[in-house]
Formats: sequence, C-alpha cells, structure tokens
Amino acid sequence: MSHSQRCRCARCRFHSMLGPIMMITIGMLFLAQYYTPYGFGDLWPVILIVVGLWKVLGSFIPSEGHVGG
Repeated sequence: MSHSQRCRCARCRFHSMLGPIMMITIGMLFLAQYYTPYGFGDLWPVILIVVGLWKVLGSFIPSEGHVGG
C-alpha cells in the first residue's frame, strides 16, 4: 500500500500560498472600484504583477527536503 506524502519543504509551502494570495488580490481589486476612480478593468494587470513577483520570490527559496517528483 502506497501513501502519498505531501512535501513540506519551504518552496512547496511558499508556492501553495499562491491561491489564497490571488483570491485576496482579486478581492482587493474588486473592492478598489468602490474607493478609487479605477475599476477592475483598469487594475487587472496587478494580477500579472503579483503572479510575476510571487514566481521571482519563489525562485530564491531553497527546496531542501523536497519530497516528490
């Protein structure tokens, strides 16, 4: 019987936070339309910036102790 083990290395934990970070970012962009003169249509490039920064920052994190392929 094989049990798959989730990796708990720093890099995998960092990358697993991308989903929640994107949900917060998108929510903030929709919220911004009520408090700024800009709407989601004006601010959507922020999503690309956040993902890009997340990928760059993630590349500096060591993957020591990585489990899996």
